Amino acid sequence: MKKGFTLVELLGVIVIIGIIATIAAIAVDNRIKKGKTQTCEAQKENIIEAAKTWQTDNPITSDTAVYVNNSSQTNDLTKSGYLDKDLKNPMTDEKYDDNTYVKITVTKAANSDKQGYNYQIVFGTNDTDCN
Repeated sequence: MKKGFTLVELLGVIVIIGIIATIAAIAVDNRIKKGKTQTCEAQKENIIEAAKTWQTDNPITSDTAVYVNNSSQTNDLTKSGYLDKDLKNPMTDEKYDDNTYVKITVTKAANSDKQGYNYQIVFGTNDTDCN
């Protein structure tokens, strides 16, 4: 009587290990994508908070929209220290496009003198949202 495994038994074990490795790789890939999405959402909130702080230090006096950007030309948010320099989009792992900005619009309630502000990130042509 010979001791050891047959070729069929060894192939069966290899197939089972391959299936388990495939399932694990898919699970890890999904976690990485979810982590990037969560990081992107948090970064968007930080950019909006930086724009709010900028707006507090630079009051808006008109009713028209104000555009605060992070481009290399004007650096409204990075030059003044509201955001880190060379901020990267977690979805593409590249620096944000020069055309990415925060649009601040003044909102006024009907029958009231109180005004509020709406903040919206507008991505440049080479940037992607967190989807």
